Amino acid sequence: YASQGQFEKAAWAIFLAMLFDSLDGKVARLTKAATSFGGELDSLCDVVSFGVVPGFLAFSIMCRPAPILPGKFVWLVCGLFAVCATLRLARFNVENAPEDTAHQIFKGLPSPAAAGVVASTILFYLSLLDSEAQVASDHLMPRLLPYVVLLAGLMMVSQVSYSHVVNRLFRGRRPFTTLVEVVLIAVLIALKPEITLFVAF
Repeated sequence: YASQGQFEKAAWAIFLAMLFDSLDGKVARLTKAATSFGGELDSLCDVVSFGVVPGFLAFSIMCRPAPILPGKFVWLVCGLFAVCATLRLARFNVENAPEDTAHQIFKGLPSPAAAGVVASTILFYLSLLDSEAQVASDHLMPRLLPYVVLLAGLMMVSQVSYSHVVNRLFRGRRPFTTLVEVVLIAVLIALKPEITLFVAF
């Protein structure tokens, strides 16, 4: 079994993938290098980074070292998450337009955000293992995690509309309060990253 530190590195790697995913499309559009081929490659990377990896990480957490839930149920939930991420990205490719104006609203929870929900929940759970709440977290969080994974997966294929947070915050002129909010969130992430990310997602 992987150590707690390895699980934490895997969860943080998902957030690193989110950072690069938020940059690659913008760079391609700014340099006028956006192509359908690049879009398909980007989606393939997203399926792995935001579908397979979070699902497998959640599965590994739920099965370590003495599983509380039935193995088939855990496999089903984590596999369904990866399938929902694939369907979400396929729908995005069909409906996507290269212009920035088409990236303000998304139908269905974006796969990076769904992966962030899973990764932040796992980081929060691992942080509890080092605290006085260890006994409670050992029993409560592994039972809650599959339902978090299942809900995040289903929201990806839902018809619910979501704003593109990065574009909403940084595109165009924004009031001074927006800058204050961004700085405050950055400070909270620096001080208590596991709790802040968990609450934010």
